[in-house]
Amino acid sequence: RTRTMPPPDQRKTYAPASSLEVFHTGGPIALSRDGKLVAAACQEAINVVEVSTGKTLHNLPGDTEPITALAWSRDGKKIFSASRSMRCSVWDATTGESVRTFKAHNTPILHMTVDPSGTLLATCSADRTARVWDVAKGFCTHAFRGHAAMVTTALFHPDAKRLVLYTGAHDGEVRAWDLRTRECVGSMREHTSSVTSLAVPTASKNGSEKLLSAARDRVVHEWCSKTYKRLSTTPTHEACEGMAALDPRRARGMIGAAAADAKPDAA
Repeated sequence: RTRTMPPPDQRKTYAPASSLEVFHTGGPIALSRDGKLVAAACQEAINVVEVSTGKTLHNLPGDTEPITALAWSRDGKKIFSASRSMRCSVWDATTGESVRTFKAHNTPILHMTVDPSGTLLATCSADRTARVWDVAKGFCTHAFRGHAAMVTTALFHPDAKRLVLYTGAHDGEVRAWDLRTRECVGSMREHTSSVTSLAVPTASKNGSEKLLSAARDRVVHEWCSKTYKRLSTTPTHEACEGMAALDPRRARGMIGAAAADAKPDAA
């Protein structure tokens, strides 16, 4: 029996040229708008990591409870965080220093998001409410009540002139709230499980008039944001834990040039 020997110049031992620190232990993670930095939960702390190098720039100390939600300001200068202790924190992303802490809800916050103007922050909680906060001054501008279950996700309409906040709940309901009148203007009930993500596909044809909702019931629904009626349903075959609406013209490297050219208005 012949034994194949490795080439004489083949190395038998290897030493790592570089390695990354453990900067994420599960839980929420948020990418800055320019894609250069990522904030990641690491137990009760938060690591701010440079995407290009994997270097941890800041370790933001937490309290004794795990991080439940993270968000970046539009200009990338601030990071918003929430923990299971119900404490919300605002951090200076450049220095890593705490700017402000406050209590937003009486139960843990499950999601946070910032509006297109960068002046408002929305928080969703297990207390079945969604609240909107003035980023600069830190006071609550809106308190939306009406969901029958935990509010799991939220999204401001990307057109700053629309002044609409969408929320999704654990029971599958999606709601639209008018920030001017502070009233619920639409209720969408087709999901049979927790809503995990919302998106407005602005790159698609008439995309600003549509809303996409993903849930753990293994489907994504497309809604008309004027009538709040369901337009279509796309099966995903697995529970959706997150969703992003891509512009095919800008995502050619991810989805392939042929797919981008075939459906330039697809979401």
